[in-house]
Amino acid sequence: MKNCIYIQENGQAFKISYTRGVLNFQLMIIFILLKCVSPTRLIYKNFFDSFTYVNNGNTKLSYIDWSILSKDVNHQKAVVLCGSKNILFLDNQSTQYNLLLHKSFNLEVHYQVTVQFQLWMLDNWINNPLLIYFDNEIIINDQYSCSPSATNICKGAQNDEVTTMSINVLHNRSSIQIVIFAQSGKMGISEFQLFIEECPSGCHSCDIVKCHTSVLLMQSFNSKMISAINSEGWMFSGTIQITIDNCHDLFYHKSSGYNLEKEIQLKDHWAVSLNLKVMIFNSGSTTISQRGRKIYSIVFRELNFELEEILSQNIVGFKLGL
Repeated sequence: MKNCIYIQENGQAFKISYTRGVLNFQLMIIFILLKCVSPTRLIYKNFFDSFTYVNNGNTKLSYIDWSILSKDVNHQKAVVLCGSKNILFLDNQSTQYNLLLHKSFNLEVHYQVTVQFQLWMLDNWINNPLLIYFDNEIIINDQYSCSPSATNICKGAQNDEVTTMSINVLHNRSSIQIVIFAQSGKMGISEFQLFIEECPSGCHSCDIVKCHTSVLLMQSFNSKMISAINSEGWMFSGTIQITIDNCHDLFYHKSSGYNLEKEIQLKDHWAVSLNLKVMIFNSGSTTISQRGRKIYSIVFRELNFELEEILSQNIVGFKLGL
């Protein structure tokens, strides 16, 4: 015997037919999918159309909201018309990795980020290295070349080509810093977009499958901008550290010594989860320890660290450093 049910979602009605006693399992899966779907949210877009935006009545070039760093003065950076499109044009000229394009973003609770943009390979790229970093982690380190069918679009008389870059990365931190630069030659960027896969409403953390059933006890320094440090500061030699420093446009809490320590009062629980980002500026190894027990050892300049462990004490202490 066939039956029908109707499901209404965002004003749309869906009709599902099923045979009683046969497709109950499939029907349950449909409900789970409808319940757990996470929305894709556009966080930022730029380098479209006229490449201008209005701020307090003043029209400005839109690439100003990105930072462009250079090793020396022998370079070019400008908004130019390439064929029928405006692009952000970058020319390293004679210095390798001369120009670095970067920007940081604050993000809502999510489990994945997607970056999409048009990469303009100008003046006949042949195995040109391109690097893209998310939070100082290398995401793209590949060589790119113009195809035999490439044609001259703009700038020099050599052939040019446009390729779509689409990058999906699992990510759950509250901010992200994106860095783009090429080893040599000329390049362009247009139609840049940043998306996140949001966690369900009321969820402090999630993955593609579920909302995690943890309780957010505390969070600090979870914005790209830090203006002051008070009681949330970590300690060195028994003193709360209040120094703020920055890496380009991303700010961080800095120790005046060689480590940072923090004790956190907990409610009744059976496990703890710690998620933090660590900037390391010494050449030796650095450890993360919990109550004197080393739980991680690192020699990198930066670490995005996550800990999930069964602990039942009402006070948990962490130490970062030597």
